Amino acid sequence: MKKITLFFLCIVTVTILKAATGHLTLNVITPGTAYTLFDFDDASATNHLTITGDINAKDLNNLTVNFFDIDTLDLSNANLKAIDDQWGTYADNELPEACFSYGNKLKYVILPSNLEIIGNNVFDGKEIVFEISPTNTNFIIENNVVYNLDKSEIFYVDRTLTGTFSIPYGVKTIGSTSFYGTSIATVNIPNTVTFIEKNAFDNSDISSLTIPESITAMDRYAFETTKLQSITIPPTIDILGVGCFNDSDLETIILKHVPNCKQYVFSANTTLSNVYNYEEIPAYFPYSSVFENSNQANCTLTVPYGTKEAYSIAQVWKDFGIIKEMVNFTSSSETIKIRPSETENWTVTSSTPWVTVSPSSGTSTDSLTITVTGNTSLEERIGSITITTLTSNEVTIFQEALKVTTAITNNYLEKTKVYPNPAHSYITISSSNKEPITIYNNQGKVVLQTKINGEEKIDISHLPNGVYFLKDQDNIVTILKK
Repeated sequence: MKKITLFFLCIVTVTILKAATGHLTLNVITPGTAYTLFDFDDASATNHLTITGDINAKDLNNLTVNFFDIDTLDLSNANLKAIDDQWGTYADNELPEACFSYGNKLKYVILPSNLEIIGNNVFDGKEIVFEISPTNTNFIIENNVVYNLDKSEIFYVDRTLTGTFSIPYGVKTIGSTSFYGTSIATVNIPNTVTFIEKNAFDNSDISSLTIPESITAMDRYAFETTKLQSITIPPTIDILGVGCFNDSDLETIILKHVPNCKQYVFSANTTLSNVYNYEEIPAYFPYSSVFENSNQANCTLTVPYGTKEAYSIAQVWKDFGIIKEMVNFTSSSETIKIRPSETENWTVTSSTPWVTVSPSSGTSTDSLTITVTGNTSLEERIGSITITTLTSNEVTIFQEALKVTTAITNNYLEKTKVYPNPAHSYITISSSNKEPITIYNNQGKVVLQTKINGEEKIDISHLPNGVYFLKDQDNIVTILKK
C-alpha cells in the first residue's frame, strides 16, 4: 500500500495598520454622492481631507463615519447644498448637526468660505482649531471663538480654555453647544444676552455663573450635566426648556420667578438641599417631573411668609420634605412689617447680627417690624428669626446681593470697555479716546489713576475684594473685585 502524505499550506494574512499620512481631495459634482469617490483604503490612509464642489448633510455624515483618522478637514471650497430627507432639513450654506463628529484625531477645520448658517448641535467637545476665509461676510473667528459678523451670537468657544471666560458685551444669543464639554469654570454673561440655546453649556465644567435679568428663555438641556452648585432664576425668565439643569450638581436653587418649566428641568440633582421660591402663589407645573430624582423628600422649600399652607397642598411643591417661610429683602437697608399670629400672643428673637426685630413680643393684633442693614456683598445672605406662639417657628430672612451695573450708559460702552467684570487679578480697559481714568473704592477714596490710550491691562490683585467705581470724563462704571 502506498502512503500518501498530504501537506497543508496555511496562509496567514497579517494586516498592518499604519498611521494615516496622506492628503486626499474629493471633488463632489452631485450632492449626496461623495461616498462613491473613495474606498476603505483611501479613508484609512488619509489624515488631511479636502472637500470641494457641492455637498450636503448626507455627504458629511458618510465622511464622518469613514474618515476616522483625519486631523485636518478643509471645507473652504465646498458648497453646502439644501436637503430635506432622512439626513435632516438644512438650507443652502448651512452646517448640519454633528458634522465634525470624526474620530478623536480631528484638530483643524477650515470652514466653507460661503457659510451662512450654523445650525444646532454642530459642535461637540473636541478640541478643534477653526479657520474661515476673511472674505466670509457672516462669521468671524477670534482666538478660536466663533461669532457671527456683528458678534451678536457666539457659536463655539475654544475647548482648551480653563478658568474664567467673559462673553463680550453685545452678544445676544449663546449658541447651541457653544460651551459644550469645556473646562471653563466661570462664565461672565453680559446683560445684552437674551437667549441661551439648547445644550449651550452641556457636559461642561462650569461651576459659577450669574444669569442676568436680560435673559428671557433658556432652551432644552442648556446646562445639563454641569458642575453648577447654585443658580438664581431671575424674574425675567419666561421659559426653561426640557432638562435645562438636569443631572447637575445643584445644591441651591433660588427662584425669583417660576417660569414655564418643561419636563425634567431640575431633575436628577441628587445633592439638592434648598429651594427658595419668591412666588406668593404656587406655580402650576403641567409636568410632575420638574424635580424628579432630585432629593425632594430631604430638601427644604422656603416660600414667602404666609404661603406655607398653600404650598403644602400644591402639586409638585407638596413633595418637598420640609417647607419653611421667609421674608425677602432687597440689598438696601430696609424695613418690613408682618403679622406673626392672627390668634395667639407671640415672642420673637433674632440671632442674625444684620437683622433687628421690634417689638420683642406682642398680641394677635400686633405687627412685627423686621429691619435689615444694607448688603454690600456680592452674594445673597440668609439669616433667621424665631417666632414663638404655642410652638416655635423659624422664619428665614433672605436678602439679595448687591446689584451691579456694568455700565451706566451705552455711550460709555461705545467709547470704553472694561472686562472681565467681575474680576479677580486684573481688568482690561479699552478706550477709543485718550483720557484719564480714576478708580474709587466704595468709601470714595481714589485707589488708582491712569490714562488709557487704546487698550491697557490694569493689575488689581492688591485691592481688597469689594465694589469699585471707574470714572472717566463723562461716566461711571461699577467694577466687582472678587
